[in-house]
Amino acid sequence: MKTEFLDWNDAQFISLIEQTAATLVGYIKQSQNEEVAVSQLRPMQQNQVALEAEKLILNGSLGNSGLAQFLEIYLKHSTRLHHPKYLAHQVASPAVPSAVADLIHGAINNPGAIYEMGSTAASLEHVVLNWMLKKLSWKPEPINPTAEPHGAGALMNGGSLANLVALLAARSKLAPNAWEQGNPEGLKVLAPSNSHYSIQRALSIMGLGSQALVPVAVDEYERIKVDDLQQTIRQTQGAGFRIMAVVANACSTGSGLFDPLSQIADICKDHHLWFHVDACHGGAFLVSEQLKHLLNGAERADSFVWDAHKMMRVSGLCTAVLVREAETLQNAFQQQASYLFYGSPSLGKDYLHRTVECTKTALGTKLFLTLAWQGEKALAQYVENRVAIAEKAYQLIDARKNFSCPYFPESNILCFRYKNDDQLQIQIREELLNEGLFHLTSTMMGGKRYLRITVMTTATSLVDIQDLLTVIEKRW
Repeated sequence: MKTEFLDWNDAQFISLIEQTAATLVGYIKQSQNEEVAVSQLRPMQQNQVALEAEKLILNGSLGNSGLAQFLEIYLKHSTRLHHPKYLAHQVASPAVPSAVADLIHGAINNPGAIYEMGSTAASLEHVVLNWMLKKLSWKPEPINPTAEPHGAGALMNGGSLANLVALLAARSKLAPNAWEQGNPEGLKVLAPSNSHYSIQRALSIMGLGSQALVPVAVDEYERIKVDDLQQTIRQTQGAGFRIMAVVANACSTGSGLFDPLSQIADICKDHHLWFHVDACHGGAFLVSEQLKHLLNGAERADSFVWDAHKMMRVSGLCTAVLVREAETLQNAFQQQASYLFYGSPSLGKDYLHRTVECTKTALGTKLFLTLAWQGEKALAQYVENRVAIAEKAYQLIDARKNFSCPYFPESNILCFRYKNDDQLQIQIREELLNEGLFHLTSTMMGGKRYLRITVMTTATSLVDIQDLLTVIEKRW
């Protein structure tokens, strides 16, 4: 066997994996046991100098012996998502199988968009997408083409891409010639005024311009006002514009509350409008018998986006875009490449026709391994437990003097205020973060500034919320 040309060193790989695994296990244990601060932020230049980044690039001198020291510095100043005091952004503390899947892909590098390049990855992607379609009560997609109506989907790197693809599918329905001839004039998308920034960004990328977004008013808790939606539709159409899609949140990034999907579905049906649900955070609630009612009406949507890297314990990024009618997703991209598309029957499905990405990672593999490892029941319990802590946190916060919560939480996201001073909320967050005591965020809602917590990691308990409130009371 020829070995002189092989650059894969078995011993080096095993050594590096063992070193890395041992270091990461220690890092996660330290985080979960609160032996270190939740974060130790410092200026970017200091990080670069400490990591000797430029020197290592020039000399290539990291090697086996230098990895341990490099990882120690790198991990010390990372954000510890497994820490009980991490209450900030909607990013998962990944489960072990997801990390293993990232390792597998890192070694074999089989992209999942082209079947002949990653047949097992594409096969698992098809399985998990059909699992998601079934959760929406949509008909799963068969492997072989069929004339029978069914749903379809694709996995991609993030909700921003997924929202873009969903809106491309909506455009293909209303303006099927837009891919070749450009956008017709007068296309508009109606979305809540607090919709994720990726909606407006997608419209600009599509060449429609940011002004193609028509904001729909939300109530004081960031939920779409149904009466205002009706009025906005009439006004938009009365002005001679065509509505490409209506977007709803499930749930709102800021408040964690769900738009009234059933009522919005009724309105879209009455006006024959495409209904898109941005369920990047709340899609996982479909797995829970206790919580799936919050998504009632989503089954009547035309498109649906669902992040696995939020509430399904999968490492970033991994997002599904799902459509009720498969041809709409197939029509989103109308392009040929002779080196990829041969027009001949395939042994399996290519997902390249449905995504921006060609050489995308094996996203289906890490979602599958995470699901297969824990099963649906364990995932449902995780989601329910995180929401339960947020509900108990509401009761705890609302009962304390000088604290107030504007609403009872529907998800694991909760906003609250300490005293009646917008600037104080910002000061509290910044000081807690800079000292590494707690990592939480802040948002505007109803014209007021709130502190915002998102209960993500399994290490967080109600005791951590009590600690947060005590620190705030003593200091401010």
